[in-house]
Amino acid sequence: MAEILFFLRRNYLEAPGGDTVQMESWKKVLTRLGHHVTITVDSSDNEAFSRAGAVFIWHLERIHDSYSGFLASRKAQKPVFLVPTCWDPDPRITLFRKAKEDIKQRVRQLLKPTSGNWSLLFKFWYICRQNMLKNSDFLLVNSHAESEMLCFQGADPARVRVIPNVIDEELAQQIPSTLPELRAGCVHVGHFCPRKNQKGLLKALSNCDFEVTFAGKARPMHRRYFKECRRIAGTRHNFPGALSRRDVLELMSRSRLSISTSTIETPGIANLEAAALGCVPVVPDIAPVREYFQDTAFYIDPVNIDPEELKSAYCTVPDGRAQKRILENYTEKNLAPLFEALLREVE
Repeated sequence: MAEILFFLRRNYLEAPGGDTVQMESWKKVLTRLGHHVTITVDSSDNEAFSRAGAVFIWHLERIHDSYSGFLASRKAQKPVFLVPTCWDPDPRITLFRKAKEDIKQRVRQLLKPTSGNWSLLFKFWYICRQNMLKNSDFLLVNSHAESEMLCFQGADPARVRVIPNVIDEELAQQIPSTLPELRAGCVHVGHFCPRKNQKGLLKALSNCDFEVTFAGKARPMHRRYFKECRRIAGTRHNFPGALSRRDVLELMSRSRLSISTSTIETPGIANLEAAALGCVPVVPDIAPVREYFQDTAFYIDPVNIDPEELKSAYCTVPDGRAQKRILENYTEKNLAPLFEALLREVE
């Protein structure tokens, strides 16, 4: 049995997302394999780091959350499994982006300091990112497309392992199913932000006669974006806010379409869950998403959403192909052999 430490972003409980679902799924699989998993957000918890046989750290991009855990792992001389959770159609990191991320990192550190690590105020985002990218023992990516992007940016291909996003099949089986011909409406899952592109979707929907339920809320930095989305929606569509995971799954099981319009996706666990529950998946035409769904989904250009494509998708009765593909290839039972092989590499 291995003692495993998960190091997560500090607000994973207040603002749960796909990474939270992924973490819970991985913890369940590793526990069933006989390992003991502890979760922390505190890089000053020396006892937890010294006790761990391996440390899993989430987020390459969120240096303000992940880098202190990386340094604590190195100090304790523990193997690091970095979960980057990032993909961008343009792998280049420009000077403008480096400067923008430096400013964001310093503001976040001032507003909510990382426990025991004020030195982040004086570190550069790109240097920290590359240190983690090149010096973690393994990079656990969600797709081959993500692997290619990170290797372009300097990652060692020999250290990259593809651990796909998966669904909790047992939980999905507990959700009442709805016959395809009785399904109605659409669902969009995700917090409101420019990356998720709800505004672009709402503009396209102004030319469609069906309603979408937007399950999610805006984080503080994106409240203005949310208000703009509500303004565009007018009196149409439904905005229930953040729902429990089970409520989201039940909503998916009743919906005809699941729509994702993210411009950057890895490919998103919500997309997999919706397909497994029988929705017609309408997803962005980007590499990681195609890798998962292949020819079983409707693909749209997330930058220029065509209302006619949305209408065509809505008129399609679910044929079960996407559901079959996800249930056969992307459930928790597919993870066990991958984790067994991975942990053998650091024994």
